[in-house]
Amino acid sequence: MKNTFQVLIHCTYWIGSMAVICVLFLTLANAKGIPNLAVLIPALCSVLLFPAVLSFYTMNQWVFPKFILRGKNKSAFLFSIVVVIITPVLGLLLHAVFTSFEFSFGPSTLDLVLKLIFVAFLCCFQLMLGWVLAGFLYWRKQLNEKLKIQHQNIALEQQLLNAKTNPHFLFNSINNIEILIEKAPSKASEYLLKLSGILRFLLDENDQIELKEEVNYLIKYIDLQLIRTTTASAIKTNFHVEDVRVLIAKNLLIPFVENAVKHVQNFHKQNAIEINLESNSNELLFICKNAVNDEQNNDTFGNFKIGNELIKNRLNSLYPNRHSLVIDNSKRQYSVTLKIEL
Repeated sequence: MKNTFQVLIHCTYWIGSMAVICVLFLTLANAKGIPNLAVLIPALCSVLLFPAVLSFYTMNQWVFPKFILRGKNKSAFLFSIVVVIITPVLGLLLHAVFTSFEFSFGPSTLDLVLKLIFVAFLCCFQLMLGWVLAGFLYWRKQLNEKLKIQHQNIALEQQLLNAKTNPHFLFNSINNIEILIEKAPSKASEYLLKLSGILRFLLDENDQIELKEEVNYLIKYIDLQLIRTTTASAIKTNFHVEDVRVLIAKNLLIPFVENAVKHVQNFHKQNAIEINLESNSNELLFICKNAVNDEQNNDTFGNFKIGNELIKNRLNSLYPNRHSLVIDNSKRQYSVTLKIEL
């Protein structure tokens, strides 16, 4: 795909460039009264096309990658001067091969100088365009590589978040369900189904999912966490979603809820954690609050101090200039407010 794009760019450039050169050359030839094609074609190929191609690709394939990209600007300038001096002479020598020495370098010294100046100007122009095109393709290559690395970093950051939270949640859920098996087998079966649904969700490799899938994941996660407490209203939720089919990034909201569950001051009191989600087709508003004591700090996910930074980086990559994340870590309450333009 990359090579195809470069070939297309070069072909487009030379089609346009050759058209301009041919029109210019034929105009000058008509002015001098040289209508003979047997004379025009060798002159066109040797005096104009050959110097143009040589100058362009000398810059594009040699000077730019070997000198300019390595910061050797003086060497690039000197090499370009040599090309501008030598290439016109080579073009006229090549023309002499097809015609005659007298025709190519005559009839006077002034005529020869004018030819050399004209071809040298053409070489300078082609050198400049070769530099511009090489710079554009290099910039495009760097941009694509940057985007590729950025996407790889997003995937890696998500893997880090999953790797550090999911095992703990999985083991805790299994232990809690194991206790329920003896006390309430039907409840244990119900929770096992919810846990299997969560695992299927986590194994799904889609980067974008419908909002209803993320909400269902949140509900199942909250239900499994409530096994740990006798207070059914320990987590207060308010989900108001107008368009459940709107697409969002997978695992966008759950890290904030996991953090709240991990660092809540007292999970056995009512409304220890409050989760609000409002969404329409244009905007999503998510608020998660939990009580903390003076010594707690929710800015760390377990032993990882990069949790919130990973989430911020992910949001910046997925929703650039389309989101706002406000984290308020007061003495008594930790709150996260996330707003996204969908």
